[in-house]
Amino acid sequence: MRNTERPVTDDPVLGRILTTMEKKGVNQQDVTRHLGLGNGAFTRWKYNNGKSYLQYLTRIADYLGVSRDYLLLGKEEIVENEKLSKNEQKLLETFRNLKKIEQDMFLRLLIGFISTSNP
Repeated sequence: MRNTERPVTDDPVLGRILTTMEKKGVNQQDVTRHLGLGNGAFTRWKYNNGKSYLQYLTRIADYLGVSRDYLLLGKEEIVENEKLSKNEQKLLETFRNLKKIEQDMFLRLLIGFISTSNP
């Protein structure tokens, strides 16, 4: 059965993935093949039938030649002159002290929280 709904356009992370793919001339099959997933996975992500792509974010970023930070935040790196608030510094330090699996889980939860908080 074909999904006739419109693709999700309010997911900034997925939006950056799609934009980067377009700029690099990469299609959905290229990405899903690289990840070892079925062709329907990307379609599900685009039609908001899951955000399981977050668990593949590092591999997607590597494949597209961009950083995870770019896909997550839209920034390649923090500019050295940019001052972080104490809360931002604490958040970054805490995040860096987590195991990779905990970082991934935290990011999924944070993105989920942000998407439900911003209608």
